[in-house]
Amino acid sequence: MLLLILVLNNSYSVVRAQNSLGVWVNIYVCDKNPVFFEPETGSNSVIYPSVYFTWMSPNSFPILFVNQTVFGILENGADLMLPGVLISDVMSLHFPANFPVAIAVASSFGGETKFHGPIAVGKALMSSEQMLASGMKGRGVQVLHFYHDTLWEFGAKTSLLLSPWTPCRLRMSCRRTTP
Repeated sequence: MLLLILVLNNSYSVVRAQNSLGVWVNIYVCDKNPVFFEPETGSNSVIYPSVYFTWMSPNSFPILFVNQTVFGILENGADLMLPGVLISDVMSLHFPANFPVAIAVASSFGGETKFHGPIAVGKALMSSEQMLASGMKGRGVQVLHFYHDTLWEFGAKTSLLLSPWTPCRLRMSCRRTTP
């Protein structure tokens, strides 16, 4: 990976890097953690949050929930297929195609559901309405970044994934809870 660093001040900087596919990416860094990234894809470039940003502000972007098994598949480079998404969650979201979305893990123990992550970020390949209309079949999200990838390693390597939280749309407070 080729890196070019432009320091804006002590806390913020922009890093220009070339990923393994040869695509140039602008990485926006705050306090030594990548918070946003922007693949240079021509005139339609989009700024995506990093998992670090989604941990700091978990309800800033739409979040799709999956079970732990699906996360293992995403780590191996797969895109998120819609059958792996918990459908009750999609029904409460509204986002257009090509919009940045986060992916988090929902796990149930003893009848209680815990939410972990988000663990990945990607581009919605269809709108939330199209996902439901498709019967939740097909590719739903092109995964661009995930927990433990090179972008995550560029930062502090924190593990907020292990800290359960409840999305705002499910309760009034957005604070993380401790196990």
